[in-house]
Amino acid sequence: MTRAQRILATPRGRFLCANVAFRHATGDRGDQYRRPRTLIEVQSAIRSVDIEGLVAADESEFLGALGYAVDFARYWQPPDKEDILYAASEVVTLLTVIAESVSRHPACAWWDDPIDPELQRMIAYPFGNEAFPESTLPYRSDGVRWDEWRAHIDSSEKRCRQEYQRHPHRALSGEWWSTPYAAGTAQTTRARPGLGAVQLIAEEDTSIGDEARVWAVSVAERARVYEIGAPGDWARLVDRYPLEVTASRKWDWYNTTGRHRRWYMPDWEAVADDHDAVHVSVNGYLSSAGIEIPLATRDGATVLAGWGPDVTWWLDPDAMRIDDVPVLWFREDERWCASPAD
Repeated sequence: MTRAQRILATPRGRFLCANVAFRHATGDRGDQYRRPRTLIEVQSAIRSVDIEGLVAADESEFLGALGYAVDFARYWQPPDKEDILYAASEVVTLLTVIAESVSRHPACAWWDDPIDPELQRMIAYPFGNEAFPESTLPYRSDGVRWDEWRAHIDSSEKRCRQEYQRHPHRALSGEWWSTPYAAGTAQTTRARPGLGAVQLIAEEDTSIGDEARVWAVSVAERARVYEIGAPGDWARLVDRYPLEVTASRKWDWYNTTGRHRRWYMPDWEAVADDHDAVHVSVNGYLSSAGIEIPLATRDGATVLAGWGPDVTWWLDPDAMRIDDVPVLWFREDERWCASPAD
């Protein structure tokens, strides 16, 4: 499959391409305040795209389209109306030229790149309406609590199995993510020109506020980073370090994929023995997120859920160091800006 075909094979990839198309539709067909809602409107908007204008677009437009696609990733419910519309064969055919243009565009040339150790950034938002804490460093535990993480996963699986035994047909929603979400792990994304961190505009299942602290991160030369650039990379990771989560993910992953399978995710405690971090490139995310990814060495499948484009999850906190001088970024008129230095 070509890069464009891989992007169009997933809901988030199609949503991205639709966003780009609507932004460059002529007339009012792609008005941001009235997105096309019917099959006819969607087709009309895509057909009207000003390709020359798309070619002249800058990076902020593509990152904005990417962020909006990530915002609508919801793995605990069936595909919404827009995802269904964009999956229609006639729409996918029309989106092909958009996907090809995005894949070739210089502003998106880095979307296949591995982690950039020189540009990693960590972000933190204030809690609710509270001000940032006096300390400038984000809170981090001394080490990763893998024993607690594994105990929680096992307990959740046991509880869900028992619940299904009592109520076999119950729609049981719970934890749906496949990230190494454990005490002590951390996330980073790269900085881009005019943007403190990609995570500021593209993060699944979050209510992003209007201000954030952004820290530079120094990556150790010894850091062992596993790269996910396509669905097969994620499948190989799960095949090598399998952890069955069928009971706890059964209903949510059925909702997002339409399939009942034996479900697996990486055993992150085991992964951490061989890798210090896992990075998902932008195109790795767009071609993998939210779909059923079959496994090669066992009867089952997996889902990349809860991740984000260009995100790196750090399994070993000692593989990177956080700068103690954060930069305050704030959102103004839908754009993120760095606060002037004092």
